[in-house]
Amino acid sequence: MLTGFSTSRSYKDKKADKSIVHAVLRFPDAESAQRAATDMSADDALPSEYLPAGVPTSIDILPDTLTTTRESSEGTFSSNSFTPHGQYIIYTWASAPIAEKDWTAQITAKALEQQGPMIDKFPATAADKFAELPMDIDNVLVLTIPEDEGNRTTSSDAVYGPRGAAHFSTNPTLTLDFMDKSDTTLMARSGSNVYRSENADGATTLFDLFKGDIVDSEGFTPSANPPGVPNAACFTKDTPQGTYNYCIVHQGRYLGEVSALDDETKAHQMATAQYKILESAK
Repeated sequence: MLTGFSTSRSYKDKKADKSIVHAVLRFPDAESAQRAATDMSADDALPSEYLPAGVPTSIDILPDTLTTTRESSEGTFSSNSFTPHGQYIIYTWASAPIAEKDWTAQITAKALEQQGPMIDKFPATAADKFAELPMDIDNVLVLTIPEDEGNRTTSSDAVYGPRGAAHFSTNPTLTLDFMDKSDTTLMARSGSNVYRSENADGATTLFDLFKGDIVDSEGFTPSANPPGVPNAACFTKDTPQGTYNYCIVHQGRYLGEVSALDDETKAHQMATAQYKILESAK
């Protein structure tokens, strides 16, 4: 495998608990992808220390998809599906109550229907050119606060468009809507997040949208802002993990987003630093 990206979502109410993990994996060529899909599906059918053997299961509406399924003693049905698509594998894991197991096939089919065309138009970089890819072609990542070494992940230190930004959001569809309404096209992710709008009015719009949503939908309460920092708004929320402190600041066409757990002073320091960095943006 050369590279890949995954995303996940879950849905839970009194009647159902459903989850999906969706990924695209890239291989050197179509033959490698086909072989890997076959091998991974066969491996998934084997029992492990934690899981029983999977049952190879064909999905009528997905003849090219290799799927294994399992039923748990807790009443859960899950499916693992590998679909070769050129030099890629589209992978989808789905889980639902046994009574609603057909949903796993339906959501897998929906994911494939939407993912295939996106792969076909993706401007893939040749594998031997990976080292030449610029990290920050739009000079947005340079405006973030650097991530602490211990917190860095494979998703850190990167710049995303609206769909990528939505991946990291607790409300993806709302994030897409907010970025569209504010003409915001980029989000850089490191120790802080920095959004870039097409102009200063767009950043102001995004700032106001974020402020409204964090209180109305996310249940945060407005808190003290960092002293001496204009265009800032901070909020707090008690969670099982501790007190979550969240601040946003905007300057020019940029909006910065910072957070800290159980440390309002750190959140204020980060917001202040973020504002100073945004002030330096050209």
